[in-house]
Amino acid sequence: MTTEQEYYTKLTTAVQVYVSDVDELSPSERFWNESYEWLESKGYRLRPRYRPGWKANWTKSWNKYEDSLIPRRPLMDATRISDGKMVIMKRLWSPTHDHEIEFNRKFSSGALATDPFNHSNYILDLLEVPGYVGLFLMVMPFMRSYNNPRFLTIGESMDFFQQLFEGIAFLHRQNIAHRDIHHGNVLMDASDIYPEGFHPIAQDLTRDFKGAAKHYSRTEHPPRYYLIDLGLSRHYDPANGPPLDWPVLGGNKTVPEFEGEGYKQLHDPFPTDIYYAGQLIREHFLRGLYDFHFIYDIVVQMVDPVPSERPNIEQVLSQLVELRASLTSRELRTRALERKELVTYMAPLRLYRAMSHSLRTLRYRFHKLPPIPSKTTEVDSREENVEVNSS
Repeated sequence: MTTEQEYYTKLTTAVQVYVSDVDELSPSERFWNESYEWLESKGYRLRPRYRPGWKANWTKSWNKYEDSLIPRRPLMDATRISDGKMVIMKRLWSPTHDHEIEFNRKFSSGALATDPFNHSNYILDLLEVPGYVGLFLMVMPFMRSYNNPRFLTIGESMDFFQQLFEGIAFLHRQNIAHRDIHHGNVLMDASDIYPEGFHPIAQDLTRDFKGAAKHYSRTEHPPRYYLIDLGLSRHYDPANGPPLDWPVLGGNKTVPEFEGEGYKQLHDPFPTDIYYAGQLIREHFLRGLYDFHFIYDIVVQMVDPVPSERPNIEQVLSQLVELRASLTSRELRTRALERKELVTYMAPLRLYRAMSHSLRTLRYRFHKLPPIPSKTTEVDSREENVEVNSS
């Protein structure tokens, strides 16, 4: 039986002698190769690259072959054999990742699973890996980045803000701080936008790697957004007094209260969550897109350098509801213009997108599609109970 420490010691040794080359499996990939047949027995099939005995079948132009694509560890994409659903597997060790396992199981079943504000990614299966001490594979629906494909209208963005704040509110109401909200930890279920699916690595291509993946807009098929990666999340019992914890450096390294001597002090993690969400919106929407001034006042409050001056998540949600009510249908259907389009040499692209937007808007109006596409009142179909599926 291999322990977590023994596994990483072996992996480190193997990496030291490994020469990066897609023609052969990397040390971290060998785990999946060795687990291929066991995973099939559990109902999951990995891509051809991880079949026992796999060998590269190219002599040149390796990037044209599907089995040259490598996922980001410790994650692995797979197909659920029973229905062809694409899933993602995450390697987690106990007790190192007990918090993450506990929270995900808690939010994936029972009353919390049906809470419409629950935007935490959910578990489809939890597999205990044979031959290892405390190693689990957490199986979840496969999702893609919240901003890919790009937002097309102000209304589509407003729906994203609403769902993002709902997800944070859900956690905070459970006295749980996420502590790692950033661009990579906010995803969307794009199964309705891409009804025929997409490749898990080359996501602009079809699952069979033979052509461009066709997709709809968010207005046509509203997605549901999720907060993922609860590895740094913690529960704070109000009975123990004000929530205080040491700083953690997650994906966002710009937190004002963590700078200088602040990194050596205890802080309330809930205002930090507010900062994380505000910073995400500031970076992608205020700085990346044009004419998003309407959300500026809310974001400025959320990223206030003084944590105690930031609104709590309920106040943020309340302000957003008021903002939504103040925007007209015409404003909500306005195109989400990327700032890079304002550069002179991008004029042809800007003109093409403007014309496409006008035609889309006419079609949306004809079909009476709302300017704010919303899935916020719908609850995803989570498993009733998620038990450990041991060997």
